[in-house]
Amino acid sequence: MKDFNEVILTLKVKRELAEVYKKAIEAENTPKWEENPILNSKGELISNELKPRWSGNHAHVEVGEEGLLTITLISHTLPNLLKTAKWYEDMGAKIIYKNSI
Repeated sequence: MKDFNEVILTLKVKRELAEVYKKAIEAENTPKWEENPILNSKGELISNELKPRWSGNHAHVEVGEEGLLTITLISHTLPNLLKTAKWYEDMGAKIIYKNSI
């Protein structure tokens, strides 16, 4: 699809930890809602609305044999995807496919 930037990486982890890595990687690339406290000059709470915190990437992880993870990332925002892909590379992942990067 022309509207998304895409990258697929592989990462070898200990087989017994593969499912935990899957869960963690998918969770860290999911929007989270957190409080956003705004205080006045007296330190009094004016607002505390929830706001989204998210890298802008969507992730899916497949667990293969012997703990080989296949991490698929897509994003509308190329800089976010580049930053995330670079981080995974720095942690030992290998890019096996990229589009628009």
